Amino acid sequence: MQMLPPLAVVLRPALLFNTAPAPLVPLPAHKEMAPLRPSVADPLPNINAPLFPPALDPLLKTRSPEHPSTPTFEEPNVTIPLLEAVPSPLSITRAPPVISTHLPALAVKIAPLPLVPLPAISVTAPPLPEDAAPDPISSAPLLPAFEEPALNTRLPLLPAKPAFVLVSVKAPLLLAVPSPELIMRKPPLSTVLRPAQIDAILPAPLVPLPTPTMS
Repeated sequence: MQMLPPLAVVLRPALLFNTAPAPLVPLPAHKEMAPLRPSVADPLPNINAPLFPPALDPLLKTRSPEHPSTPTFEEPNVTIPLLEAVPSPLSITRAPPVISTHLPALAVKIAPLPLVPLPAISVTAPPLPEDAAPDPISSAPLLPAFEEPALNTRLPLLPAKPAFVLVSVKAPLLLAVPSPELIMRKPPLSTVLRPAQIDAILPAPLVPLPTPTMS
């Protein structure tokens, strides 16, 4: 026995549409306002060319360094390093020690005989195939129908109208900018003199040094 689902006894409410209320104050009208024009007309363009130098080529200025009033080093000073006379040690030659004990006698051991006789060596060739080897087949490649292929040359199609009717060539703008004047300056010389050289002598030892002995 087939049973149908129960039907809803409660009815759905009616569909309501709510409209927006009328504005209490009228909306302002849409106005478009252009920006204010300047009180003065546009100024005239003013183009000033750069000033050219009075001479075509700048004058070359060369300055040599000033010579010092006194030389940097009046007298040359040469110092020789100290050399200490240290005697070299005596040369000692020693032979390696000799072994006093005799070496043991050389012992040679022979492998024992096998208890069971070894198997004989047998050489077994692989079995031959039942059928004989097939004959070799050589097939040459197929040659073309013609000895030399025909030359096929195609030229590009000419356009209906030329790409450019008139040829226009524009040269780039060249600005005449004057070069700055060349100034050559050498670095200044150092006027500070170096300090005088001082030779320091080692002080005498407080304890007499030991005398070297040869052993």
